[in-house]
Amino acid sequence: RPLRRLLHLTRLVGGGKLQYRLKPSLSDEVGELTGAFNIMVARLNAQRTREHMIEQLKSEFISVAAHQLRTPLSAIKWTFRMLIDGDLGIVLPEQKDFLKRGYQTNEHMIGLVNDLLNASRIEQGHFGYDFAEVDIVDYLRSFIESYQHQAHSRDVSVSFVSSQIAIPKL
Repeated sequence: RPLRRLLHLTRLVGGGKLQYRLKPSLSDEVGELTGAFNIMVARLNAQRTREHMIEQLKSEFISVAAHQLRTPLSAIKWTFRMLIDGDLGIVLPEQKDFLKRGYQTNEHMIGLVNDLLNASRIEQGHFGYDFAEVDIVDYLRSFIESYQHQAHSRDVSVSFVSSQIAIPKL
């Protein structure tokens, strides 16, 4: 009977239920085995609690770090925008192209920060989807434009030829 109870507890622990313990009823090898099994279950439970705490701390750190990054990136974004728009004086076309690349890179960084925040929300179970229609042709043009400088710096030619047929939004 004690071995059957131990076998039953083993199945429970295997299913992730770590709150159960057996009272050693005998002071023989079965009692020792039951005691050792209880210690193992307690250690597994402590490890699970520790892992959960570490995961929660990691998630909180990512959230705080992402929020801290978002503020300066937004300031940089608006500075680029003011320079590009000529609000701070005349900008030569060559300078404007360079500023636009910096603006796009900053936008990419803001997107990465938002992805970090979304990952943190997903882990915490606070994430909802916000589906929106996207014109794939506009998306591809924008994507190619944002990487055109990298392609050019590596002597790679990238071009996009749009379909003659209207493509529905995704």
